[in-house]
Amino acid sequence: MRILVKPVGLPVEVREVTDSYRGIKEGLDGALLDHITFKVMGTVLNIWIDDEGKLKGLEPQFFLPWGDTLNGPLVFTGGADEEGNTLGITPSQEAVVRLMFED
Repeated sequence: MRILVKPVGLPVEVREVTDSYRGIKEGLDGALLDHITFKVMGTVLNIWIDDEGKLKGLEPQFFLPWGDTLNGPLVFTGGADEEGNTLGITPSQEAVVRLMFED
């Protein structure tokens, strides 16, 4: 399964993982996980975050429309199937994520 990892201060990177939970956890440096399902530019993404990123003082990387921020490293996956299983990122979803972080 393909996931996208956005470390703080670095470009988005693609990772191939066999275990979605372990891959997401590693992408967030072992942090306590939380996620939001978010629609960006017409595509649905799961954005995985360090649940304590703000408390740890990690740098904001993504600003949400309602004024909140996602702080620290981010992991992007392609939503979930009918049974709630995490899906890998598709090429079109990857393109949207890369656009989100263009300078």
